[in-house]
Amino acid sequence: MSQDSPQTPSKAPSRTPPRDPGVPGTPLEWAAGTGAFLVELALVGTAAVATRLLVGGGLGWVAGLASAVVVVAIWATWMGPRSNRRLPLAGRLVLGCGLVVLAAALAHTAGLTSWAWWFGGVGLLLTVAGQALTPPNPPR
Repeated sequence: MSQDSPQTPSKAPSRTPPRDPGVPGTPLEWAAGTGAFLVELALVGTAAVATRLLVGGGLGWVAGLASAVVVVAIWATWMGPRSNRRLPLAGRLVLGCGLVVLAAALAHTAGLTSWAWWFGGVGLLLTVAGQALTPPNPPR
């Protein structure tokens, strides 16, 4: 009589592919990431329009375009999910909130008072939520 060796139950294969680090996986992460992305777009537009209104004339257009490029460069370098120089969460929160407050202050100074208050308030909330709920930096 042979005795069967005990077998360990095999795991059923997972139907979901492995998730890349840095990619949202839950609906809440997707919603927060989408809100944060909309704030990024509004941040670029707010900085450009407010700068254009403050400077005025032909030079205002150039200054508005330059401010948009600077905001995009800062965001892409230190806050972008795939950036090699991405700041840790605390740094991203400080930088992101600082950029939103700066753009809202520019908009307020340029006479876009209602937009400045709405963008500043909602922008801060969505920036904090988007950065706090973003999956951690992928290992390098």
